[in-house]
Amino acid sequence: MRLKVELSKNARKELLSIPRNIARRIMDELKKLQDIPIPRYAVKIRSEKDVYRIRIGEYRILYKILWDDKVIIVFRISHRKRAYR
Repeated sequence: MRLKVELSKNARKELLSIPRNIARRIMDELKKLQDIPIPRYAVKIRSEKDVYRIRIGEYRILYKILWDDKVIIVFRISHRKRAYR
């Protein structure tokens, strides 16, 4: 099952502000999410339903899976110091 990955306005803005080499790694990871929405290294956020985070170096990708719509919404991409605020 292939899901569509969409970035929120804030996530897109954050992606453009980080170093290019890390942004490239994040884009590669987002492409992988289309085929494997919950990789083994993804961590579920406890208080939320179908919300996960993935670690890419010092950065975190936070996303929500909408199974009925077959969409993954990436709502946060930021440095680990600011990711959970």
